[in-house]
Amino acid sequence: MKCVTPEERGQSTLSSTVNLNDINVVNIAREVCSSSPHLAVELGIQLPYRHPYSNEPVVDVELNATQAAALVQLKILEEISNSFEPKFPVEETVWDFANGNLATETRTVNGR
Repeated sequence: MKCVTPEERGQSTLSSTVNLNDINVVNIAREVCSSSPHLAVELGIQLPYRHPYSNEPVVDVELNATQAAALVQLKILEEISNSFEPKFPVEETVWDFANGNLATETRTVNGR
């Protein structure tokens, strides 16, 4: 078991060490399942139902490494897509509803 110390991270203040054995693609994918369950359903991964106000312990999703990697990849692609695609389509015809009320000619009033 390798632990990263604060000095190895370049920190001068003491903090807890990180156990690198606890960080793997399956654990990351389980977090993706909790934050974006629609992606798991899209991949055909069965999620155990748990009522949000239940006191029962959380049941971990059973994933193999291939499913976990696909889920993490799909989440990354979704985040990239959300960053580059406009959320609202650009409409150039915003004031079309007022075309009938807009003046089509310029009038000069008092020399202005």
